[in-house]
Amino acid sequence: MYVRLTVPLLLCTLLAGCDLVSAISTPAEEKINRAFPLPQELQVAHKALQEALQSNAPAQKAQAALYAQRMNERAQTCTATVSIGRLDTISGIRQKVDNADCFARQDTVLADWIGLQHLALVLAKPPLVPLADLPAKTALPDLGEPGGAIATATGANVMVIKSGQRFNVVELPGGKSINAFPVPDLSFKPTLLSANGRVLAVPLGSRNLRLFEVETGAVLWDTQAYAGLLAWLPQQQAALLTQSNTGLPYLLDLGSRRIDAFPWAEKQLAWVLPTPTADGKYLLGNNATVALVEFKRQGSRLEAAPVKQWRLPENRSIQTGAIWLANEGKRFIYQTEQDLGWLDLQTDSQGVWAVSALGAQGFTKLDDQQILFSSAGNASSPPTPWALDIRQETVGVVKDADGGAFLPLLPRAGYLTRGSAGMALGSAVTLEDAQPLAQVLATAQRVLRSGLPRAAVDAIRRGNPAANAAPPVSAVKPLLPDVPAHARVSVVGVHDSAASARVAGGSWRPGGVTVNVQPGTTPLVLVLSSQEPVKWLVHTNGRKLEAVLIAGDQESDVYGTGDTKVLKIGSRAVYKMDSPDYEPLKRDIARYVPNPVQSFQGSYRGQTFSVN
Repeated sequence: MYVRLTVPLLLCTLLAGCDLVSAISTPAEEKINRAFPLPQELQVAHKALQEALQSNAPAQKAQAALYAQRMNERAQTCTATVSIGRLDTISGIRQKVDNADCFARQDTVLADWIGLQHLALVLAKPPLVPLADLPAKTALPDLGEPGGAIATATGANVMVIKSGQRFNVVELPGGKSINAFPVPDLSFKPTLLSANGRVLAVPLGSRNLRLFEVETGAVLWDTQAYAGLLAWLPQQQAALLTQSNTGLPYLLDLGSRRIDAFPWAEKQLAWVLPTPTADGKYLLGNNATVALVEFKRQGSRLEAAPVKQWRLPENRSIQTGAIWLANEGKRFIYQTEQDLGWLDLQTDSQGVWAVSALGAQGFTKLDDQQILFSSAGNASSPPTPWALDIRQETVGVVKDADGGAFLPLLPRAGYLTRGSAGMALGSAVTLEDAQPLAQVLATAQRVLRSGLPRAAVDAIRRGNPAANAAPPVSAVKPLLPDVPAHARVSVVGVHDSAASARVAGGSWRPGGVTVNVQPGTTPLVLVLSSQEPVKWLVHTNGRKLEAVLIAGDQESDVYGTGDTKVLKIGSRAVYKMDSPDYEPLKRDIARYVPNPVQSFQGSYRGQTFSVN
């Protein structure tokens, strides 16, 4: 019996001795970090950073030294009030230290450091696909129905299209696939592609920003401290961010890995545009202010100094989705409601082209002189494509758009269409006879005031002047006659919700689909279509909803619309534009409102949508 007890006791003593020897020979910081190891995702991120530096031994060595220093700081910070001696073992440290919150905070700081190190490396790489001019027109493979998010690079021939629940990364101009990766939850805001076409900034909700390496789909940086990326500043190795809680702008200096408050005097910074001078000057502003700012390095710090500022008239505001520079950077162009405003940066003169009379939508920059847009279509006619020459101030109907509305390639010049002939990409168009813009707008405005039936008004908008002389025709009175003529009709379609599921007995448990309505003064008719029952959650953000129309066989619920009329209009459920039920759905809509459908978004299993 004595021998049987002695052997296990001796073994335990020997093992304890091994732990003690190891504890004596191991630095305190290393023991602490082993006692409280990094989360798995942080270890993976660090390994990816090491692998990215494999071809640069000096940089890898320098990074390893900095990482070791950070890990030592992590250990020291979280055990500052506890004495850790040479004889303390790893298991003993776990019992001695109770500071999990501190380690969690330090891990967040370390994750940011690793993410910014890796981000800087990827942004320093050459273009993923070398920059080249786009052809006049070329066909593309079917990249899916663009879900309102198309991102292009200013210095690379790369495009990212959000289609359904995937980001498709393709080469331009042929559309060859580079990669595809899943769209994360709460991705409904515009994305931004870096100048070299390698990093996609994806805002998630209102409190998270995630940066992806598009070639691999790997997450480079995931932060909840910042909610959006306003602009890449490639000349300065920097970017402008918005803080999550306050919305204030912050300047990320990738050279020094610093993030500092950006000195912007206005309430909000909403957009940024580089000037073509390549001298560190940028235009930036909010919905009512335009400022010229110059970025310069002072020693190791990047600083910004204001050069000039302009105010827009009170009756205009900038919509950030469509802004660019034209006339060799001398004229600032912006969408204001359904019109186009302009600011001459040399003479300070301002003006507006009132193209809302043509039902204008989908503005994009074709080249340094021409702007493309579409007049709204209806149930029987596709959108009409127009081209506006801003120097000649003429406008003409585009001949070769194949019945598709223009989708902008901003910040690149050019256009994307998805029409009857499939998807196409281009940088030039052929026009029917161009006419003075003032003459075309005067005719359209006269027709709008004439009391002609909506069909005649739409014909004028589609560039058919003969319709002006056409006698009035009888029309079926819409069931919602009080909807304003300028109200926007937007359709969101799904088969079902990504959160829906079959439950015991085979019954269907409906899930939720979120619709985020962007702020604005243009009233909106929202059409919600689903094959299966859905719980629609609508965030109006103060936007006026004239009506919510529900389409589909099953009974769906709508939340968040207050006293807005919610009407069931038919059984057709459509979640893609090439569905045979899409045109019948538009006819169902036309029985209630004569306004044309101006936007469509769809996904088989829907989750979150953003409606302008």
